[in-house]
Amino acid sequence: MRLLNKSIFFLVIVNLIINNVYAFEQNNLSISQSSRFAIKSDIVACDGEFKSSEYSVNLAKEYIVLDRLPISTSFSLRHIQINNTSGIDLPSSLETKNIYTRFYMPIPFIDFNKIYFGLDFSPGFSTASGHGLESNVFNFNYGTSIIYRNEKKLLIVAGTMFRPQYDISVVPFIGFKYKVNNQLDLNFLSLNPNISYKLNDKSRVLLEFKILADEFKITKGNRKDQVLSAYGFDAGIGYEYDLNESFSAKLSIGGSFDRKFEYMDNDIKRDKLKPNDSLYIGYELEKKF
Repeated sequence: MRLLNKSIFFLVIVNLIINNVYAFEQNNLSISQSSRFAIKSDIVACDGEFKSSEYSVNLAKEYIVLDRLPISTSFSLRHIQINNTSGIDLPSSLETKNIYTRFYMPIPFIDFNKIYFGLDFSPGFSTASGHGLESNVFNFNYGTSIIYRNEKKLLIVAGTMFRPQYDISVVPFIGFKYKVNNQLDLNFLSLNPNISYKLNDKSRVLLEFKILADEFKITKGNRKDQVLSAYGFDAGIGYEYDLNESFSAKLSIGGSFDRKFEYMDNDIKRDKLKPNDSLYIGYELEKKF
């Protein structure tokens, strides 16, 4: 199970390193909002029921400095609402707030149009049952990477992410993004990996995934100073439609699998809650400027 958790973290960290490299040629601003609702399910080896919903907002901006050096910045807010009737006292909500800044720089004596060096800085807060910015839930992640890009078709990223406040603090990674042809795209460089097939100029169908792998420090109550680890993944299909040149909407449906919430106290496992697999429905709206 620890190997599975590391594999999930691998995909999470890749998302922090790079998200939209293909847009480096132009400055752009985008705002997206998404929601996902998991249907109520029973809990493994425990009486009670579990239901959750997730709401996310992301604001991203890219810059070109000195006519050639890309910098990407983004702010993301993710809020998970939990309804749990078991005897294990989960927080009513989990929330993350992060700012990502990514610098891409040339490597001496190497063609900057294809290979470059990346630096990633990600300060943020992970809060249980609250919306505050307490210093004891602050985390600061940083990483380095080597990025190869080939004429907007193939992108390969390899590097290491450092997360001092997490149980798994050093995470090496490698991933790729590949445009097979004008219709088919493979994206395995994201917290939401997907395979996208273009139906026409306005619509796409996707085989999509979404990964949950995070840690939240409890700041009050009987579990104060314990850490809640949350794991799970979604897999489903989606339909995306461009309402105009700058605004798109997506609907999705699928299943939520292998979800697990586990308390840790000084690296000692305490209580664990594991909901059964469940159906989910969701949507996403994106506006580009």
